[in-house]
Amino acid sequence: MLLLNVSDNKLNTLPESIGGCKSLEELQANGNSIEDVPSSICDLACLKSLSLNGNKIRQLPQNILKDCKALQNLSLHDNPISMDHFQEMDGFEQFEARRRKKFDKQIDSNVMMSSTALDEGIDLR
Repeated sequence: MLLLNVSDNKLNTLPESIGGCKSLEELQANGNSIEDVPSSICDLACLKSLSLNGNKIRQLPQNILKDCKALQNLSLHDNPISMDHFQEMDGFEQFEARRRKKFDKQIDSNVMMSSTALDEGIDLR
């Protein structure tokens, strides 16, 4: 799995060039001061997991759930984004179906899960 971890680096933004990392499967950018996620992130067709906990994100690029067709895990805890905004995004139903399919496989396989494994990935506001 191709992983980029830029957590706890006092970042204010992710560069627009992040969209050029075509093979990226997991991006961790927790504990920064990121306010905006660049629209180029929608170009990451292989992205399966995006973790942006503990930032200042109020919204995501509108097409991220639709364009990132492999995305199964999106974690946005401790951000000001609202669950309503998240659920109204284009592609939410498809994202939710991918997420549920992943968890159904884990449950069917009797995979041990942590207490947060079935987490919604966003704080309810």
